[in-house]
Amino acid sequence: MTEDPDPSAPERSTAKTVLDGLRADLAAPAADDLQTLLKIAGDLDVLDHRHLSVEEAAAWQARPETRREYIRAMHGRQSGFKLGLLVGFVAGFALTGLFGAMLAMHWLVVAQQ
Repeated sequence: MTEDPDPSAPERSTAKTVLDGLRADLAAPAADDLQTLLKIAGDLDVLDHRHLSVEEAAAWQARPETRREYIRAMHGRQSGFKLGLLVGFVAGFALTGLFGAMLAMHWLVVAQQ
């Protein structure tokens, strides 16, 4: 059985409110950096242990891809493609060298007879 939320209780923190708080903490001049880091670590821990409801999770999954995420995915695909080309070129070069060495050895054996 779930209890009805207390209307006087503070609203559940969302990722946006936590990040806004972190930005404000980082922008403000701090007398003690260690205390600021401990407060930020606590805020991140609260955010990390927060579980999304079914509706929030569905909305998160259905959200349009942001420009930064799109560019990061595009760069990932490009770097994977370039790495594949590089590996293929190196493997082809090595196989060509081995085939050339086999032909040279064959020529030496035939020339000695």
